[in-house]
Amino acid sequence: MTDAQRDAPKGAGSEPARYVPGPAAVVRLAGSPVAALEGLRCTRSWRTATALVPLRAEIAAEADELSRLLHTAIGATGDGVLKARLVAVRRAVHRGRRVDPARLADVPADLAAPVRAWTARVAERDRLMAALPEHLEQDWAASYEALLDAARLPAFQLGLVHANPDVFLALRKWFDTGRAPQRQTVLRLAQYLARSAAKTSPYSTFTSSGLAAWGRAEEIVEPAGRPAAGRPAAVTATEVSVGSLHRIARAVGERPELLGGCRIRINPSATVFDGALLFLGRRPGEYVHGLALTPTLRRVLQLAADGSTFDDLRGTLLALAAEGNQVDVFLRRLVTLGLLELVPPLADQSADPVADLRAWLHRRRRPGLERLDRTLQELAEALSSYPTITEPGDRVAVRDAVVRTLDTALREVGDHAHAHNPKMAQEFGRYSFYENAVHPGTAAVLDRESWRPLLDDLDAVRTLLGLIGPDLPFKLTLGSLFRSRYPAGAQIPLLVFYRDVLAEQSAAVPGPAGRGSRLAHSRFADADSPVEAVRELHRLRTAGKRLLGERTPDRDGVVRVDPEEVRKLAGEWPEWVRTPTSLAVYCQLADAAHGPELVVNSIGCGFGRGRNRVRQIMDVLDLHAGVPDEPGPAAEHDGVLFAEFEAVARSAVNVRKPGVRLVVDYPGVRSTRADEDRLPVNDLHVECGEDGLLALVSRRLGRRICPVHPGLGADRLLPPAARFMIEAFGESNTWFGAHTELRMTADPRTDDGVRHLPRLMVGNVVLRRAMWMTRADRLPRRADAETGAAWMLRTAAWLAEHGIPERCFVTVLDPAALGGGGNGRGPSNDTKPNYVDFASMLLLLGLERRLAEPNAIVQISEMLPDPGQVRGEHVAEYIVELNEPGVTYA
Repeated sequence: MTDAQRDAPKGAGSEPARYVPGPAAVVRLAGSPVAALEGLRCTRSWRTATALVPLRAEIAAEADELSRLLHTAIGATGDGVLKARLVAVRRAVHRGRRVDPARLADVPADLAAPVRAWTARVAERDRLMAALPEHLEQDWAASYEALLDAARLPAFQLGLVHANPDVFLALRKWFDTGRAPQRQTVLRLAQYLARSAAKTSPYSTFTSSGLAAWGRAEEIVEPAGRPAAGRPAAVTATEVSVGSLHRIARAVGERPELLGGCRIRINPSATVFDGALLFLGRRPGEYVHGLALTPTLRRVLQLAADGSTFDDLRGTLLALAAEGNQVDVFLRRLVTLGLLELVPPLADQSADPVADLRAWLHRRRRPGLERLDRTLQELAEALSSYPTITEPGDRVAVRDAVVRTLDTALREVGDHAHAHNPKMAQEFGRYSFYENAVHPGTAAVLDRESWRPLLDDLDAVRTLLGLIGPDLPFKLTLGSLFRSRYPAGAQIPLLVFYRDVLAEQSAAVPGPAGRGSRLAHSRFADADSPVEAVRELHRLRTAGKRLLGERTPDRDGVVRVDPEEVRKLAGEWPEWVRTPTSLAVYCQLADAAHGPELVVNSIGCGFGRGRNRVRQIMDVLDLHAGVPDEPGPAAEHDGVLFAEFEAVARSAVNVRKPGVRLVVDYPGVRSTRADEDRLPVNDLHVECGEDGLLALVSRRLGRRICPVHPGLGADRLLPPAARFMIEAFGESNTWFGAHTELRMTADPRTDDGVRHLPRLMVGNVVLRRAMWMTRADRLPRRADAETGAAWMLRTAAWLAEHGIPERCFVTVLDPAALGGGGNGRGPSNDTKPNYVDFASMLLLLGLERRLAEPNAIVQISEMLPDPGQVRGEHVAEYIVELNEPGVTYA
């Protein structure tokens, strides 16, 4: 046990610990100060609009009552001038117009005061209505100035250069000339500023990360250093797009003049079964191929198992064959199918892939590679110089050089895929490289005593996640399929089972659509599933919703659940509802009257998630001093071994320090770990566990294996079979996010108005922010209002009608993605919310651009913590890990 683990909270009382926190947490800081958001608001005009909303409602309500009383008075008055005057007064009231003071003498004494007061309110309304356009015009100009001032922050400009250099150049021109760019550019600039100030963001120095140690501190969070501007200095490092480098290496390796010298191996998924050889094909399709196990193929399996080169294998086969040409055709077919792999020159988890690729090229010593090597050298020089440049404007040319040289390298090897696809070209320009900002050493100390009650409550949430995990219907369905298809006690090779599952899916959904479907999305995962365990799961989830989602809120509109109620409910669940072993909780601190609260943003797979990514970047920068202790990779729990996937899935954010000891040896992925720590796919077989769920077992080790993915990339980017292994046998990559079943109490596509879900708390943990869901065409639109002032007034009235806060986060969802919500999967949890302040015309106009699809579902979540509750100058998010007691480390 490390010192950090000893310092970490252990749970209350003398009872055995229910959980063990990770050895350190991650603190992530937004790039711009939260105060920058205030300048984007149209403060004066919004105050006018929000004053008008209740005033107009009062006038309308009183007008109805006054009209009724005046009607009675008119009826009691005979015909004549007095009646005509009272009718004129009533007509003015009915139309919401001011009553002429001269006519008040004609009003009965008991109505004179109410009519006079009502007239004063109408006069105030008219004054505010007349002032609103002028106030808005002034605020609009002021928000432009505030945006320009906030954008002068060097850290924001550095982030903007990387995120969108075109917008940065427009900003610099604005600085130089004093003339604002086109409105659309200003709106995008405002969105970038809001993103960098309101939340942590994946864009460059818009966010910086550091490691936080558990210990003793005077505050719940105590920053380790307070340099200028109240923010610890960050160091940045750059990473190139790993996927592009793999494309380059593959293209070079498959050149005829280089192919012969490449080391080869048999696809680690190759499985001999029933007289055939099954294996996973090359990505992206990754189909399961089957070849008859002929004597020649058996010979290839024997010869390629010792790390020989392509020419070694070819020479041996030529000596045995009558037709040399047939040998070449045969081997090339094996390479094309993916059975015979050229060992990638780059390890997926390489810390310096450009240097590794250049070293491999040097070892090849072939003519024609010098030009490519020079291009890669230029790429390396541009990457290394980029973070050393402190002037934002000077970085633009270097950024362009990185993108240009990477594009050149791809073209030099004949890879033009991104050039011929507009979407790929856009993504290439945006994701050619990453810049990561980290704080050296220990960025903060988390006071263990202050955090303990929060983590105790968070652990109750951990027990709940076993029930609402998105993969559980899939796991139960697969268990039923396995028992119905194979004899009792069967041990089926993983690839055979995977092939059979794909066949089942294709039969259920014929055609190409079936290959992308999942059994969890079929009728087997619904409440009326023929699988008894799935039906039981739906009953248990319904009971959980009654506890969490259907409870009457307290007076303040918050639903509060005692953590012990959750634990008691969990004690009644069957064995196949498993509490997650390791969680990474993305959360924020909020101050309340009774003390701090923990607000959950999302919950994913743990095992060092986020933390090992920060450690990897620190290693690259050689920043080892003062870093919190680490126990090493997780090895096992309760006899089950953990194994992760090292595939970067095209994204450098998956490059990290090892989170668990074992790794799945996967097709097309090169690992540098020791042989004893690698588990080939063909070493794994499937059997039925005692709890009815399927178990993945290593034949070599004779132990159960739990696949996990502690990388930061979305699980949907993993290779298909790797994703299947996690969903079928492992721990979910995303346990809880913005769109999990817990939040989907009904299908929002069927709602005519606005559906509200109150804030949900388990103890001191905010599990769900208050949220509202509606269709995009239900929001007030600028096109439906005559003026900007009228639109602002309609917006203020709409918010007041539904109790929606001014500041919030808005997510626009594809309605088609909500179709799977009933079975626990729903839309992707990596859909990112955007900060919106309805009092900011800049942000409101930016939101409207995203509402082009009228049937899109708009999810609005309260901003918690509120900007006024943010500790320090920058929004902070924490990644806190909770582990099941008994996890051992290598």
